[in-house]
Amino acid sequence: MIASTFLDHCAKPRAATGRPASRGTTQERVGRDAASLVLISLVLVCGLCVLQSGCETTSSARSPHRVWTNQNSPVQKRVEAARLLVPRGTRIDQAVKILGEPDERLRVHGPLLDIRDSSESRASNTTESYERWLMLYRFKDGVVLVQFERPTPTSRWREMTCVDISPSDGAEAQGNKLDPQNSK
Repeated sequence: MIASTFLDHCAKPRAATGRPASRGTTQERVGRDAASLVLISLVLVCGLCVLQSGCETTSSARSPHRVWTNQNSPVQKRVEAARLLVPRGTRIDQAVKILGEPDERLRVHGPLLDIRDSSESRASNTTESYERWLMLYRFKDGVVLVQFERPTPTSRWREMTCVDISPSDGAEAQGNKLDPQNSK
């Protein structure tokens, strides 16, 4: 009924004289005008809803969070998603909020040694050191390793920032044990 009223309104019938024919009383014309505005509004709202739902479906199907949480995502895809979710420079507490609690946390630290200089005196006098915190997320086909460093030596734990996200074979969790015979 609304569509026919709209079409009647748009048709603008003309009398034989070329002048517009009478369209009824003022009250009838106001009713038709209101009906046409309602129809136009309805079409616009429905069109926007269709466009919005179409965009949402395509973007959410590829969203990094959906890839990260999907049980069937391979580790490499999870690494790519984690890099988008937690870019370099993201603080460790924010990363945990985004990715969730890790399966394991490790701290790797020690003095920095210049391997080009083999003198023991230089190694014993060094004051520089490194410290990295690793968060491991285990999945059925591998491990995602998220690495953090302190921006300055005096930074607090919460101020550590993400420096790298990579796939791993999980060797970090086993203490990086090296076979002395194969380490030559």
